[in-house]
Amino acid sequence: MSKVFDRIAIKLVSWLVFFSLLLAIVSTLGQVYFDYRQDEKKIAETLDNIAWQQLPQVTQGILTGDTGIVDSVLGKLVRSSGIAYAAVTIDEEVVWQQGRPNGKGLSSKYFLFSDVGESPPLGTLEVIADTKPIWHNFALRFLEMLFSNGFKIFLVAGFTFLMFQYLVTRHLESLAQQIHHLDVSKPGAPLKLERNSRVQHDELDEVVLGLNTMQDRARQAYESLARNEQRLLLFFDSTEEAIIGVDSDSVCSFANDACLKMLGLSDYEDIIGKGLHELFVHSVLNNKTEVTEEGVVCQVLTQGRALQCEDGFITMSGGRRLFTALRAYPVFKKGIVMGALVFINDNSEKRKLLRERELLSEAIEQVPVMIMIAGSDATIQYVNAGLERLTGFSREELLGRPASFFVENALVDGGKNAAIEASLQAGKQWEGVLETKSKSGKPLKFYSVISPVFDDQNRMVNTISVSREVSYEVALHNELINAKKMEAVNRLSSSFAHEFGNPLFGVRSVLRDITDRVALAEEDKSLLELAYKECERMRKMVQEFQSLYRESTSVDELQTVNRIMIAVLEAAGPLLAMHNVTYTLQLIEETNEVSANTAKLSLVLRKIVVNAIEAMSATGGILQIGSLLQEDFLVISIGDGGRGIKKEYHELIFEPFFSTKPVVEGAGLGLSVAYGTMKSLGGKITFTSEEGKGTLFHIHLPLE
Repeated sequence: MSKVFDRIAIKLVSWLVFFSLLLAIVSTLGQVYFDYRQDEKKIAETLDNIAWQQLPQVTQGILTGDTGIVDSVLGKLVRSSGIAYAAVTIDEEVVWQQGRPNGKGLSSKYFLFSDVGESPPLGTLEVIADTKPIWHNFALRFLEMLFSNGFKIFLVAGFTFLMFQYLVTRHLESLAQQIHHLDVSKPGAPLKLERNSRVQHDELDEVVLGLNTMQDRARQAYESLARNEQRLLLFFDSTEEAIIGVDSDSVCSFANDACLKMLGLSDYEDIIGKGLHELFVHSVLNNKTEVTEEGVVCQVLTQGRALQCEDGFITMSGGRRLFTALRAYPVFKKGIVMGALVFINDNSEKRKLLRERELLSEAIEQVPVMIMIAGSDATIQYVNAGLERLTGFSREELLGRPASFFVENALVDGGKNAAIEASLQAGKQWEGVLETKSKSGKPLKFYSVISPVFDDQNRMVNTISVSREVSYEVALHNELINAKKMEAVNRLSSSFAHEFGNPLFGVRSVLRDITDRVALAEEDKSLLELAYKECERMRKMVQEFQSLYRESTSVDELQTVNRIMIAVLEAAGPLLAMHNVTYTLQLIEETNEVSANTAKLSLVLRKIVVNAIEAMSATGGILQIGSLLQEDFLVISIGDGGRGIKKEYHELIFEPFFSTKPVVEGAGLGLSVAYGTMKSLGGKITFTSEEGKGTLFHIHLPLE
């Protein structure tokens, strides 16, 4: 029964009947209401005729006060056809009335006037008509018209149903049957309607044409899908990636040639129909630990989502292992997981390459050289641990910054920078020594090899800098050169002292003999005395020059550096006062007992102090003296606030006869004598100086 009411024709007729009935009811009500208004109009006219005829008698009765006349007239009105109630009202009070008032009746009121002039009305006559007959006729008429219209509607609806069934429904049922038996995988006859060919082309023909077009497209899609399936199978067989299809129970239903080769099988029958666990067991490498699990495939089947494992291996029959990357994708049918498609890649070679890369990366991190890679925009992209250790900069401080950040304090001249850039742009390596500063400000020297990296379009995309810290080697090389230089100076000084000392001794003797034997004037004696003093000064200078770099022959004793320094400062008191220089002395307690030669240590301190005072001769200042322990040395620091030493003079400052003073003010032996004397004591002298900001000398005195 429900199928009958599901038909389109039944639904169409039902809606047609519903709206037709609704229309019939509305139209019938309208028609009956119009008739009712006509009846009311006729009743009102009848009431007017009857009332006007009786008004004179009622007025006469009221004027004469004859109650009987009024009651008689009212009774006649009530007994008249269609009047249910009549009453006379005087001063809004009902005085005479006949019948029963009906609230639903039609009411009319008439004023009662006397015949004398324009006097006010004596009262009103109210008449109410009986409308029950009208309502009874209204109901009967409504039912008759509704029945008549409803019968017509049902006739039209039945005819409409039959016509729709004949013209539409039967053809739709025929099309549904044809579509139900349609098989797009096979060629078939087009859909058609079984009706007179003389029927004009209508919407049903459009539907049939559209269905036939859909049938052709479905057949084409099916054939295309079959071709694509064939291509997919060919692709599966041609790819190097092993592919296995399994059902919901992990039973293999498909495998390609690469899978056979990977598993060492020769026939598809060895795979199809077998459980996946019978072919291999998948294990995961988690933090280099082997974890054997039931399988990624089982998780895919239960969870219904794609999963992958890039780092694992499969163990096949016979215990053979193969490192693989495994991916599995669920296959759905009507929202239910029906199986999975498994892709397996042999990544043994990839793991080998990754391992080699890890070893190479670890080696780069461990080597005691600095490696830096910069991009085409000169921003730092990589630094190794060696660079962090040697410079003090962390990787986070360098990455993303321009390469100039690392060498922003580098002591590289513009010419060398230009040479580096030109060499790299020409596709050549640049090699050389560069100087810079660490994060803490410590000077660094390193030998660097900078290589460009070009892409296939000959554009420089990276630069790789490999550097080795050579500060110690450079210092050792400079020390060796200086030692050779001083050795030559020592030989020269010995020869010079011998060749120059003997004649000087003779001149001194002659001057002293002349002074003792010949009576001279006071002026001549003064000149001879001055000549003798100059010869004596030259003798001391020859002695100092002769003692350069000569090992000490005296026995070292425990000395108090504090006492020696105070003695040197007291001796230099006049010089301090003359140049308006004061001093601060901050020596640590360890200076109380130091094994050293008193004379030589005093000489070294005196030479450095005098040199510092003379550096501040122009403006005066404060001489800062302090000490600290550094490994196996006591380091005595003497700093001045003078004009500093130019950078080009740093390598010459300790050489004999080199001086920045005018020729008449110095012979250039003070610092050279101090340097040589300190070498004979087993120590050394270093300095730091910045032009315009003064110089700080460091005397390194060995503790043992």
